[in-house]
Amino acid sequence: MKKVLQNIVISIFSNFYTLFGSYIKKGKGAASLKKVKNKLSFIGSGVRFNGTVTITAPGSTAIGNNVHIGDNAFLRTEGGLEIGDNTHISRNITIYTQNHQYQGAVLPFDKDSIKKPVVIGKNVWIGMNVSILPGVTIGDGAIIGLGTVVIKDIEPLSIVGHPTPNFIKSRDGDHYNRLENDKAYGAVGGKKLSKEAIANYKAWPNGK
Repeated sequence: MKKVLQNIVISIFSNFYTLFGSYIKKGKGAASLKKVKNKLSFIGSGVRFNGTVTITAPGSTAIGNNVHIGDNAFLRTEGGLEIGDNTHISRNITIYTQNHQYQGAVLPFDKDSIKKPVVIGKNVWIGMNVSILPGVTIGDGAIIGLGTVVIKDIEPLSIVGHPTPNFIKSRDGDHYNRLENDKAYGAVGGKKLSKEAIANYKAWPNGK
């Protein structure tokens, strides 16, 4: 009987976490998004923060339509960051767009910073615990595996793995282009985004 009661209690708390844990994360995400939404250089429709997201320079940050960013993201964006439409980023992402000047006036580095923009294309999928260094461009449709440290440009449609971007293979170009032409984009959990949601996409200022 005691074991049965224990199982019931465990089940209740498990269901509680399942039901309400996501709402807690959504609340944190909504708060993070609200804090920077009107300060971003551009923000599309359907942008979603799934937890706490830190953006150090919102005015130098452009986020496209239907972009999802996971919990505990840290985006150091003084050098400029652009994230293209339909890009989904998992939790614990770190993006730096500047670095210390180690050839300056003092050791180990001085107060000056070297700024280099990061550009992430459209339809990109970035896994958990990925770090992206200053000056990197990630091409459209690329997939970045869990734990990868991205130190150089990634070609469109490439699938790369950790710890540094080792080329694995290319995505099927015909398949990718067919879905892109059909505007078949994924929403939460990969569910197909509705035509109505896509119709609400905002136009990029530079005509992307």
